[in-house]
Amino acid sequence: MPGNAGLSELRYIIDKGATDRLIRWAIDTAAEKGKLWSYARGILMNRINSGQLDIQLQKPVKTSRLKRQGGSYPPSYDIEEMERSGLQIPEVPVTNNENS
Repeated sequence: MPGNAGLSELRYIIDKGATDRLIRWAIDTAAEKGKLWSYARGILMNRINSGQLDIQLQKPVKTSRLKRQGGSYPPSYDIEEMERSGLQIPEVPVTNNENS
């Protein structure tokens, strides 16, 4: 649960229209992952910014719409940040799977 500084953030989130159900879901999601209030706050702010003020309003993004708009999915990782932190990422060998 948020500390004193987080209470003003929580008030802001409630003032923006987030439902109790959404707030509970975000806190439960953070707790299940062993994360703190900042993680739950991030979930809530993402939902608020995308107009999803209740958990019932969550809709999956359709791939076809993204492709029609020329978009693509953002990477689920930051390769440069991984390399800066010392993680060595091996090159993936390219193979030719043609059965000629």
